[in-house]
Amino acid sequence: MQSFSEKNVCAAEEPQKSSEKKKSKKGEIDYAAIKDYWNEQHDKTNSAMRRLTLMTDNRKEAIRGRLKDCKGDISKIYLAIDKAMASDYLNAGHSWASYDWVMTRKYFPKVLEGNYDNTKPAASQQPQSAAAKAQDPAATARPSIGELYEQAKHQQPASQQSQDSKFRWVIQQNLEDLKKNPNNKPAKDSLTRYYEHGVLQRLGIDWKPEKITDVT
Repeated sequence: MQSFSEKNVCAAEEPQKSSEKKKSKKGEIDYAAIKDYWNEQHDKTNSAMRRLTLMTDNRKEAIRGRLKDCKGDISKIYLAIDKAMASDYLNAGHSWASYDWVMTRKYFPKVLEGNYDNTKPAASQQPQSAAAKAQDPAATARPSIGELYEQAKHQQPASQQSQDSKFRWVIQQNLEDLKKNPNNKPAKDSLTRYYEHGVLQRLGIDWKPEKITDVT
Protein backbone atom coordinates (compact mmCIF):
# COMPACT_ATOMS: atom_id res chain seq x y z
CA MET A 1 0.00 0.00 0.00
CA GLN A 2 1.31 3.45 -0.88
CA SER A 3 2.16 5.85 1.96
CA PHE A 4 -0.19 8.43 0.46
CA SER A 5 -2.69 8.72 -2.34
CA GLU A 6 -1.14 10.09 -5.51
CA LYS A 7 -4.60 10.94 -6.75
CA ASN A 8 -5.35 13.15 -3.74
CA VAL A 9 -1.95 14.83 -3.72
CA CYS A 10 -1.50 15.44 -7.40
CA ALA A 11 -5.12 16.43 -7.99
CA ALA A 12 -5.05 18.99 -5.17
CA GLU A 13 -6.67 22.28 -6.10
CA GLU A 14 -4.08 24.92 -6.97
CA PRO A 15 -4.37 28.65 -6.28
CA GLN A 16 -4.19 30.84 -9.39
CA LYS A 17 -0.85 32.28 -8.42
CA SER A 18 0.88 28.90 -8.66
CA SER A 19 -1.10 27.18 -11.42
CA GLU A 20 0.63 29.22 -14.08
CA LYS A 21 3.96 29.43 -12.29
CA LYS A 22 7.36 28.69 -13.73
CA LYS A 23 7.59 25.39 -15.57
CA SER A 24 10.88 23.63 -16.19
CA LYS A 25 12.10 22.73 -19.62
CA LYS A 26 11.68 19.08 -20.46
CA GLY A 27 14.15 17.02 -18.46
CA GLU A 28 15.37 20.02 -16.42
CA ILE A 29 14.52 21.35 -12.98
CA ASP A 30 15.03 25.04 -12.24
CA TYR A 31 16.24 24.71 -8.64
CA ALA A 32 17.16 28.41 -8.45
CA ALA A 33 13.60 29.39 -9.41
CA ILE A 34 12.20 27.20 -6.60
CA LYS A 35 14.60 28.78 -4.08
CA ASP A 36 13.70 32.28 -5.30
CA TYR A 37 9.97 31.51 -5.11
CA TRP A 38 10.29 30.28 -1.51
CA ASN A 39 12.13 33.50 -0.58
CA GLU A 40 9.65 35.71 -2.46
CA GLN A 41 6.69 34.14 -0.67
CA HIS A 42 8.58 34.22 2.63
CA ASP A 43 9.10 37.99 2.33
CA LYS A 44 5.57 38.59 1.05
CA THR A 45 3.93 36.76 3.98
CA ASN A 46 6.50 37.61 6.68
CA SER A 47 6.85 33.90 7.29
CA ALA A 48 8.33 32.65 10.56
CA MET A 49 10.17 29.96 8.60
CA ARG A 50 13.66 30.79 7.42
CA ARG A 51 14.63 32.07 3.98
CA LEU A 52 16.74 29.80 1.77
CA THR A 53 20.39 30.64 1.19
CA LEU A 54 21.65 27.57 -0.64
CA MET A 55 20.01 24.93 -2.80
CA THR A 56 22.14 22.05 -1.57
CA ASP A 57 22.48 18.61 -3.15
CA ASN A 58 20.19 17.18 -0.46
CA ARG A 59 17.53 19.78 -1.26
CA LYS A 60 17.81 19.09 -4.97
CA GLU A 61 17.46 15.36 -4.28
CA ALA A 62 14.32 16.04 -2.21
CA ILE A 63 12.78 18.04 -5.07
CA ARG A 64 13.50 15.23 -7.53
CA GLY A 65 11.85 12.78 -5.13
CA ARG A 66 8.73 14.89 -4.72
CA LEU A 67 8.47 15.39 -8.48
CA LYS A 68 8.68 11.63 -8.93
CA ASP A 69 5.83 11.22 -6.42
CA CYS A 70 3.73 13.70 -8.41
CA LYS A 71 4.70 12.32 -11.82
CA GLY A 72 6.82 15.32 -12.77
CA ASP A 73 4.21 18.01 -12.04
CA ILE A 74 6.45 20.94 -11.00
CA SER A 75 3.40 23.04 -10.09
CA LYS A 76 2.94 20.84 -6.99
CA ILE A 77 6.25 22.10 -5.61
CA TYR A 78 5.03 25.70 -5.90
CA LEU A 79 1.63 24.76 -4.51
CA ALA A 80 3.25 23.20 -1.43
CA ILE A 81 5.23 26.40 -0.90
CA ASP A 82 2.05 28.50 -1.22
CA LYS A 83 0.23 26.32 1.30
CA ALA A 84 3.13 26.31 3.76
CA MET A 85 3.46 30.09 3.65
CA ALA A 86 -0.30 30.57 4.12
CA SER A 87 -0.52 28.18 7.08
CA ASP A 88 -0.87 29.88 10.46
CA TYR A 89 0.17 26.64 12.14
CA LEU A 90 3.42 26.24 10.20
CA ASN A 91 4.23 29.91 10.82
CA ALA A 92 3.63 29.81 14.57
CA GLY A 93 7.34 29.75 15.38
CA HIS A 94 7.93 25.98 15.53
CA SER A 95 11.66 25.25 15.43
CA TRP A 96 11.10 22.27 13.10
CA ALA A 97 8.97 24.12 10.50
CA SER A 98 11.20 24.83 7.50
CA TYR A 99 11.63 24.35 3.77
CA ASP A 100 13.40 21.03 4.39
CA TRP A 101 10.51 19.77 6.55
CA VAL A 102 7.94 20.76 3.90
CA MET A 103 9.87 18.87 1.20
CA THR A 104 10.25 15.59 3.09
CA ARG A 105 8.50 12.51 1.68
CA LYS A 106 6.48 12.15 4.88
CA TYR A 107 5.11 15.71 5.20
CA PHE A 108 5.02 17.01 1.61
CA PRO A 109 1.77 15.11 0.82
CA LYS A 110 0.25 16.26 4.12
CA VAL A 111 0.96 19.89 3.19
CA LEU A 112 -0.56 19.41 -0.27
CA GLU A 113 -3.62 17.63 1.09
CA GLY A 114 -4.38 20.54 3.42
CA ASN A 115 -3.49 19.03 6.81
CA TYR A 116 -1.98 22.37 7.86
CA ASP A 117 -4.42 24.71 6.09
CA ASN A 118 -6.18 27.33 8.22
CA THR A 119 -9.56 25.97 9.32
CA LYS A 120 -10.97 29.33 10.39
CA PRO A 121 -10.32 33.01 9.56
CA ALA A 122 -7.08 34.46 10.89
CA ALA A 123 -9.01 36.44 13.52
CA SER A 124 -9.62 33.21 15.43
CA GLN A 125 -6.45 31.18 14.97
CA GLN A 126 -6.90 27.54 15.82
CA PRO A 127 -4.21 25.01 16.79
CA GLN A 128 -3.83 21.89 14.70
CA SER A 129 -6.62 19.39 15.33
CA ALA A 130 -6.04 16.57 17.80
CA ALA A 131 -6.45 14.04 14.99
CA ALA A 132 -3.77 15.73 12.90
CA LYS A 133 -1.45 15.93 15.92
CA ALA A 134 -1.87 12.21 16.51
CA GLN A 135 -0.57 11.58 12.98
CA ASP A 136 2.19 14.16 13.24
CA PRO A 137 4.91 13.58 15.89
CA ALA A 138 6.55 16.87 14.91
CA ALA A 139 3.47 18.71 16.18
CA THR A 140 4.67 18.11 19.75
CA ALA A 141 7.69 20.35 19.13
CA ARG A 142 7.61 23.70 20.90
CA PRO A 143 9.04 27.12 19.95
CA SER A 144 12.08 28.15 21.98
CA ILE A 145 11.46 29.82 25.30
CA GLY A 146 13.09 32.94 23.88
CA GLU A 147 10.45 33.08 21.14
CA LEU A 148 7.69 32.46 23.68
CA TYR A 149 9.14 35.17 25.91
CA GLU A 150 8.99 37.69 23.07
CA GLN A 151 5.43 36.65 22.20
CA ALA A 152 4.26 36.95 25.80
CA LYS A 153 6.06 40.29 26.24
CA HIS A 154 4.33 41.87 23.26
CA GLN A 155 0.87 40.48 23.97
CA GLN A 156 0.39 43.05 26.77
CA PRO A 157 -1.82 40.92 29.05
CA ALA A 158 -4.45 42.56 31.22
CA SER A 159 -2.38 42.25 34.39
CA GLN A 160 1.12 41.44 35.63
CA GLN A 161 -0.30 38.28 37.19
CA SER A 162 -1.58 37.09 33.81
CA GLN A 163 1.79 37.81 32.19
CA ASP A 164 3.66 36.01 34.96
CA SER A 165 1.40 32.97 34.52
CA LYS A 166 2.44 32.76 30.87
CA PHE A 167 6.11 33.16 31.76
CA ARG A 168 5.86 30.52 34.49
CA TRP A 169 4.30 28.05 32.03
CA VAL A 170 6.98 28.41 29.36
CA ILE A 171 9.75 28.36 31.97
CA GLN A 172 8.36 25.10 33.34
CA GLN A 173 8.38 23.57 29.85
CA ASN A 174 12.08 24.32 29.47
CA LEU A 175 12.93 23.09 32.97
CA GLU A 176 11.24 19.81 32.03
CA ASP A 177 13.31 19.70 28.83
CA LEU A 178 16.48 20.11 30.91
CA LYS A 179 15.43 17.26 33.20
CA LYS A 180 15.20 15.01 30.17
CA ASN A 181 18.44 16.32 28.69
CA PRO A 182 20.74 18.42 30.92
CA ASN A 183 22.74 19.39 27.81
CA ASN A 184 19.73 20.87 25.99
CA LYS A 185 21.37 24.10 24.75
CA PRO A 186 18.20 25.86 23.46
CA ALA A 187 16.51 25.34 26.84
CA LYS A 188 19.60 26.62 28.70
CA ASP A 189 19.91 29.65 26.44
CA SER A 190 16.25 30.48 26.85
CA LEU A 191 16.31 30.15 30.62
CA THR A 192 19.43 32.32 30.68
CA ARG A 193 17.47 34.99 28.79
CA TYR A 194 14.74 34.85 31.44
CA TYR A 195 17.38 35.09 34.17
CA GLU A 196 18.98 38.13 32.54
CA HIS A 197 15.56 39.83 32.33
CA GLY A 198 15.00 39.17 36.05
CA VAL A 199 11.89 37.05 35.40
CA LEU A 200 13.17 33.95 37.22
CA GLN A 201 14.05 35.99 40.30
CA ARG A 202 10.67 37.73 40.35
CA LEU A 203 8.81 34.42 40.11
CA GLY A 204 10.97 32.82 42.81
CA ILE A 205 12.36 30.15 40.48
CA ASP A 206 15.73 28.91 41.72
CA TRP A 207 17.74 28.47 38.53
CA LYS A 208 20.93 30.21 37.47
CA PRO A 209 23.12 29.92 34.37
CA GLU A 210 26.22 27.89 35.08
CA LYS A 211 28.73 30.55 34.04
CA ILE A 212 27.01 33.75 35.20
CA THR A 213 28.90 35.85 37.71
CA ASP A 214 26.61 37.98 39.84
CA VAL A 215 27.39 41.67 39.55
CA THR A 216 26.57 43.74 42.59
